[in-house]
Amino acid sequence: SHEVRLQYQGDSGIYAMVGGFIQNGEDLELGTGGLVPFRDLTPLTSIPDGATPFSAYTETETKAIFGRIAIPLMDERLTIELEGRYTDERKDLADLSVNSPYSYKDNYFTPRASIDYKITEDNLIYASVARGVKSGGINSTNTALTDEERFYSPDTNWTYEIGLKNTFMNGQATLNLAAFYIDWSNLQLQVSAAGASFFSANITQALGGATSKGVEVEGTFEPFEGLLLNAGLAYIDATYNDDVISSRITRSLLCGTAAAPSDVCNYDGDIGGNDLQRSSKFQWNIGASFDTAISDDVDFFTRLDVAGQSKQYASELNVTVIEPRVLVNGRLGVRADNWSLSVWGKNLFDKVYVANAFFIATPFFTDYVPTLGNRRRLGATLTFDY
Repeated sequence: SHEVRLQYQGDSGIYAMVGGFIQNGEDLELGTGGLVPFRDLTPLTSIPDGATPFSAYTETETKAIFGRIAIPLMDERLTIELEGRYTDERKDLADLSVNSPYSYKDNYFTPRASIDYKITEDNLIYASVARGVKSGGINSTNTALTDEERFYSPDTNWTYEIGLKNTFMNGQATLNLAAFYIDWSNLQLQVSAAGASFFSANITQALGGATSKGVEVEGTFEPFEGLLLNAGLAYIDATYNDDVISSRITRSLLCGTAAAPSDVCNYDGDIGGNDLQRSSKFQWNIGASFDTAISDDVDFFTRLDVAGQSKQYASELNVTVIEPRVLVNGRLGVRADNWSLSVWGKNLFDKVYVANAFFIATPFFTDYVPTLGNRRRLGATLTFDY
């Protein structure tokens, strides 16, 4: 990848930037699917009989131009900022298992606009609007796909945010508030192809719309020199739009059929109004740090952080739950001008928790794959500058 940019900073405070970007990538994907008989500890050194080989070669070429301009007004109390990026993308896939080449082309514009206004030197209000894009592409799999399944469209969103940033007590305290709204279109999700076999890999498809809205508050307070307290709280309400259908639910028959519907979930895959998977409604943190001199040349420092989040759903069905968790981290040490020594601990109370989980739903089997978070870790760090 290569990037070039030209920047300008004027005496009046005007800032401008323009640039270009180009990237070329090559990816070779190899895999097999098949049932292997129960084995002892003998290593598997070759593809077993009956397995389906799968390979795909993808070339990606991305070109983009981008720019940004910031204009201060009203004695630099008001700043208006505009930026944008135009991206042109091409993907070429050679699905070697069926010897079929495919091409995907797309271009999109991602703008952002913001405005900041200093009410006073210690109080600022801001607002912004931006568009984000997660590019589309080509599905590579070891099964036959329709044209609609072979390609998937970009995942896009518009994000709106407004907030306040405040400093009080001559810098001893800060309080920041923000509210946001995100409007998603064509959320991408892994699904099973309509003609999938037991050994087929999942494909990516655009699911539908969703919205996420919430508020965040964070602040710091320094009651006396050396001690700094901090806290933060976020509330996020992220849900699928009405009438969004999850095709992997309908194809897997996980929720029954029209003749024999499930009491737990909708047989037709309707997930409208459900929470987005792996999204907590509440996240919070509190912390404290303390620094003090223990000699003319050496300082003592310590920090303690506690962070938590509410439950999450592991899938769009909102059935299986990832439990809420609270984790505690800490550090203390000494430092001088050119060296420091600290001992630290992460997950100090050795909490056993699921950090993430993936949901697999096919016509042949359904599975949740959880990933456990790191257990307690203790360590020491020595640094020396020369």
